[in-house]
Amino acid sequence: ERAVAALHCAGAGVDWAALLDRCGGGRVRLPTYPFQRRSHWRGPAPYTPPAPPASLTEPPAPTGGAAPSSPRSTEDRMTEQAVLDRVLELTARHLGHRPDEVAADRTFVGLGADSLQLIGMVRQLEAEFGTEISMREVLEEAGTP
Repeated sequence: ERAVAALHCAGAGVDWAALLDRCGGGRVRLPTYPFQRRSHWRGPAPYTPPAPPASLTEPPAPTGGAAPSSPRSTEDRMTEQAVLDRVLELTARHLGHRPDEVAADRTFVGLGADSLQLIGMVRQLEAEFGTEISMREVLEEAGTP
């Protein structure tokens, strides 16, 4: 079967009637209307967004004391890294890149993003992180790393 397919793809003439004569093929049931369809596309599995880490969804409990004197705690840096990783992952998915092709120092525009892709990313980020992101800010910053 593969040899015949390879020959056909290479441009060779194939006598399909003779080839399929004893194949025992039958009818295939097709949907009766366009809304009764099932995708048979082969490729990556549909994307299911992961649940955000607990450190991003639950604010830290107040300690009752004064604010710490250090500019950022280890937990803040970890949270910032988790957000950055998620933004990079979404950027890769929305632009059709592999995650390793998207670096934090590259611009959205430099990666080939257009305004519609940015809007989709912003809406998904807003939903995942429960915050509002101004499109004006995104568009102003889109050209800078």
